[in-house]
Amino acid sequence: MTSADEAATAAAGVTRGILLMLVSETAWVSMNAIIKGLSDTYPVAQLLFFRNIVSVPVMVAIVLSAGGPRLFKVSRPGLHLLHVLIAVTGVVCLIYSLGHLALSEAIAVTYMAPLMMTALSVPVLKEHVGLRRWTAIVIGFAGVLVLARPGADFKPVVLVLLSGTFLFSCVVVIRRILSRADHSATIVLYFTVAGSIAGGIAMIWTWVPPDAVGWALLLASGGCAAVAQLSLTGAIKAAPVPVIAPMLYISLVLGVSIDILFWGIHPAGTTYAGAGIIILAGLYNIYRDTMLARRALNHPTS
Repeated sequence: MTSADEAATAAAGVTRGILLMLVSETAWVSMNAIIKGLSDTYPVAQLLFFRNIVSVPVMVAIVLSAGGPRLFKVSRPGLHLLHVLIAVTGVVCLIYSLGHLALSEAIAVTYMAPLMMTALSVPVLKEHVGLRRWTAIVIGFAGVLVLARPGADFKPVVLVLLSGTFLFSCVVVIRRILSRADHSATIVLYFTVAGSIAGGIAMIWTWVPPDAVGWALLLASGGCAAVAQLSLTGAIKAAPVPVIAPMLYISLVLGVSIDILFWGIHPAGTTYAGAGIIILAGLYNIYRDTMLARRALNHPTS
């Protein structure tokens, strides 16, 4: 293959990665919008169940196609159990928060996840984080404070969502450890199974019979979750992470649009200001990671 062919292939991969990332973000925002719309009618457990159950057969099919039944076996059952417990708790925090926050506010808070992952990589993965990236993390938290509006109109539910975002960050770090020995589809499969079981058991006492529209929307939330997960995985395979990572922030535009169109909610200035601070901190973190990776590539240690 000539250099021109390689360049064309790389460009096609970048285009595919960006498009898949757009699909992933659209599906993720749609899922959260549906859950928010249903939160006044259906309990958290029921929303948790349907968010996950649709993905289970999809993930089983992926595991079987990737390596067959042998991939159902995991190398570290204890760490997998910790992973699903933390992941399910994080999703519960998100679902609960969506019922009490504007969609755009909830999305903005979740942007803290990459910064939290960077902070967690120090004690868990023993990675080095310099002063500049620590500064970006602190600035990101300042953005959350602006968004939460400390004072008379402080929103305590933001702390619930921030806790859920922290748990999600822990999940990603744990997945990095698990993926050293286990297939990524296996890891996600057991999370979706755990979410389905937890929601299914809990909703025995809180079940609200859906009407036809309710059934369609509950199943659609699970379908969107599956599409978001699959397209994100495809995007990561198709293009470098620094290229597709900034596409995460398109979800805020979608969230604001949905807030205005469906709920007539116009985000406050503090929402825009807080989200802007968090996004800038996140973009700097991506930029810094990219620079450090290039430096390591150009000057490898012996």
